[in-house]
Amino acid sequence: MILSAIKILLCCILLLPLGITAWELFLNPDALGANPVESAIHETGIWGLRLLLITLAISPLRKIFHLHNLIKFRRMLGLLCFVYVCAHLSLYIVFEQYFSWGDIWRDIQKRPYITVGFAAFILLIPLALTSNNKLQAIMQNKWNLLHKLIYPIAILAI
Repeated sequence: MILSAIKILLCCILLLPLGITAWELFLNPDALGANPVESAIHETGIWGLRLLLITLAISPLRKIFHLHNLIKFRRMLGLLCFVYVCAHLSLYIVFEQYFSWGDIWRDIQKRPYITVGFAAFILLIPLALTSNNKLQAIMQNKWNLLHKLIYPIAILAI
């Protein structure tokens, strides 16, 4: 019961920056500076990276400090990371490029970090889709192997 309440509170706290960014982008764009869309894209990307690194830190922190209950937060943190990354990519496609796939393709060719970021996003999708108990039980050892993709994803994201 207490753990569930802590998870709900933590989830709300971690979604707050996304809500604030959305609020500012749509209702007070001046708060985001001269280029509010670019600021929102950067903000969501930075939060996605923060949550990815926090998720990766769970295992060593729980071993070093003997905080075994930390593991119960890892899935939620990983999924919140995915939410921020989806927001990051969506803002870029919708508000920066206006669904102009030709412009997006030219941007990918011009700026390779977009390609690297997109590769990290593609690799995150199966992790997010298989982050539930049922698929973990079905996949067993393959689930563990699949979720080791988080390490190359982190390298790509950084």
